[in-house]
Amino acid sequence: MYLLSSDEAKAWRVKEIIKAGGIIGVSILIEFVSVASRTLRMPLSESREVLETIRKVMPVQPVTGIKAVVAGRLR
Repeated sequence: MYLLSSDEAKAWRVKEIIKAGGIIGVSILIEFVSVASRTLRMPLSESREVLETIRKVMPVQPVTGIKAVVAGRLR
């Protein structure tokens, strides 16, 4: 959500994480869709576009067992 934030500092930080080779967990993507649809009332088609863009620029890490990757973690 920070990438879409009007808070320039938060959006900038996310962009820096992406440039540094950040990865994102699938659970974070699920949470994004939940917040986008319920809180922001973003149409599903727009959520899909955002997810497609994220998946093009960041590897998605599946959540398995107790091992989870938090969005924004740097390699």
